[in-house]
Amino acid sequence: MNGLNEKCVCVVGCGGLGGYVAEYLIRLGVGHIIAVDGDRFSESNLNRQILCTLDNIGEYKAEALKKRAECVNKDVSITVVNEFLTSENAENIIKSADVIIDALDSMEARRVLLQACKKSGKTMIHGAIGTSGMQVAVIPPDKDFPRMEAQTVHADAVLSYVPAICAGYEVSECRKLLSGEKPTLYGKMLCIDLDENEQIIFDL
Repeated sequence: MNGLNEKCVCVVGCGGLGGYVAEYLIRLGVGHIIAVDGDRFSESNLNRQILCTLDNIGEYKAEALKKRAECVNKDVSITVVNEFLTSENAENIIKSADVIIDALDSMEARRVLLQACKKSGKTMIHGAIGTSGMQVAVIPPDKDFPRMEAQTVHADAVLSYVPAICAGYEVSECRKLLSGEKPTLYGKMLCIDLDENEQIIFDL
């Protein structure tokens, strides 16, 4: 599809949000995915992380992503990075990617990733989830996070379907970028409350 098999996407965070992001990218036919996560699966991940099963508790999340790709689309190449993102390794990790997808779960880590994207002149697609809400933004190198920040919620409180919906929006915007289209959310943030079915979009 429009040369997606020649593109590279870096997915930072391979848990609840990143697992669904990777699933969609794999099935979309993106040629190369860099999977970044230093964490391993635990039983507490089962409620919301599609890559987590009873059989892979204790396994690196990024390794599980690679195994999933091999089962779904063998034409997709996966580079596994079993490390947490830091200010020391961020620029090197993302340097070969066409688009960076934020599937992290802390604002501190997101700021590290965004600064690396700015220095590298790369666009970052941001996603964050709450209990029954989410936010998605396409952040070009000359933009920043708004004053409103993603709120961290306890993992058990995240409803199972929320990561999938948020990931769908992130991958939709990613496809547009990779295809040379201007994403709808370029320089903007979308906030969705699924309980009330309310949406707002504002400029970054």
